[in-house]
Formats: sequence, C-alpha cells, structure tokens
Amino acid sequence: MKGIDDSLMELFLEHGQGLYSDPLRLEAFLRDLHWDKPKEVTVIMEILYSGAVEQILLGMKKRELLDFLEKRTALSPSMSQYALRIWHRLVQENILDIGQTESRLSNSRLGTVDEVLGAIQKESKKWKQ
Repeated sequence: MKGIDDSLMELFLEHGQGLYSDPLRLEAFLRDLHWDKPKEVTVIMEILYSGAVEQILLGMKKRELLDFLEKRTALSPSMSQYALRIWHRLVQENILDIGQTESRLSNSRLGTVDEVLGAIQKESKKWKQ
C-alpha cells in the first residue's frame, strides 16, 4: 500500500492545485485511500486547516513552523513533524506552488484555539439576544 505522502502527490498531480482550496474533498480522498490510518490523515489535514501549509509555501523555517503549530493546534511535536515533512515534500517537489495556489485561508479564522473559540462564543451570544 502507498504511503500518505505518495497519495497526496498523486492526488495533486491528478486533480491540480484546486484540491488545496477544497480541503473537505482532499480529506475524503485521503480517508478513502487510507481508511486504516485515520490518525495520520487527521494530522495531515490539521496542518492544512491550521494555515501551516501556507507558511511552508511562504518559506517559514522548521522551528518557527513548530512554534506556529504549538500555538494553533493540539498536535504533539512528533505528529507535527511527521505531517510537516509530508507537506514540505510536496512543496520541494513543486507539487504545491505559491504562484499557482490561491490563499485559501485568507477569510478563515486564524489564531489560537482560545482566540477562535472566544470569537465564536461572542457571535453565539449575539444570536441569542
């Protein structure tokens, strides 16, 4: 069976850069292909959802990326490194390219878990009033 990194490469080569902007579709593909590795798929997708892939594309260094993930996710350092290696490989082999990939997260809620949940709780209170 192929590794998740190989599957990601093939998916991006087959479906193009637009797959980066459609994370639910990407996750569905990965879960279908790697049904026996739910934890690994979750970690790979968390890296995407956190905004770390954009930071890789922008050239952020490994130590900064790990700090970035520590503040934004609940991933262990070893799982963060595992997923970062996979995404970094896609960038190194020009599978993902900043020039061709639009900023998917520009309108998303980025920040720490407390910042995001705090904003959601405030919005929720507005709806109740």
